[in-house]
Amino acid sequence: MTSWLDINPQDLQKTAMAYDNFLREYRKEYDKAGIPEKHYSDIDEFVLAYQTKQ
Repeated sequence: MTSWLDINPQDLQKTAMAYDNFLREYRKEYDKAGIPEKHYSDIDEFVLAYQTKQ
């Protein structure tokens, strides 16, 4: 499992890999809860989808 100690602002590649690992862990929790994964082409698509659910 990834640790916050893996985050190093001086090593962008290591930090990106750690972030990806955090996201994989979150996805596992969503899978356990039966929450489907969503993908958006860009931030504007995400914001529009988020705003229409409010």
